[in-house]
Amino acid sequence: MKITTGYTSTYISGKGFFFETGNVLINKSCSGFSFLLICLVLTALLLMKYCSNEAVFLKRLPAGIAFSFLFTLLVNSSRILTALWIKKIGFQISLMNADTQHELLGAFIYLAYLTAAYLWGDSYLNKKNHENIS
Repeated sequence: MKITTGYTSTYISGKGFFFETGNVLINKSCSGFSFLLICLVLTALLLMKYCSNEAVFLKRLPAGIAFSFLFTLLVNSSRILTALWIKKIGFQISLMNADTQHELLGAFIYLAYLTAAYLWGDSYLNKKNHENIS
C-alpha cells in the first residue's frame, strides 16, 4: 500500500495493519493468501489446458507463479483502495453492518478480478497456442 498510495501502516500484533490515514485496520485475514492460492490454482489449470506436455508446463510455471503473486498484490491493493474510498465518501448500505459490507466488497472484487484474469489468460494462451500451430 505504501508503494501505491504513500500511506504507511503500523503492525498491531494479533490484529493486523493499522493505517492512521483513514483510521483503517486491515485484518490479518485480509492478507490475500487465500486469493493467491486460488490464483495459483487457476493459473496452473490454464497452463495445463494449453501446454502440450509436462516439460512445456514446467517451463511456463515460474512465469505463472510470478504472475499470480503480482496479480494478488494488484487485486489486494485495489480492494483496500476501494474500501478506503467507500469509507471516505461515507457510503453505507442501510440493511448491512460494516463487516458484512466489507466482506461483500471483497467477494465482488475478488470474483471480478479472477473472472477477468481467467478470460484474459484463456484468450491469450489460446492465441499463443494457435500461433505455435501455424
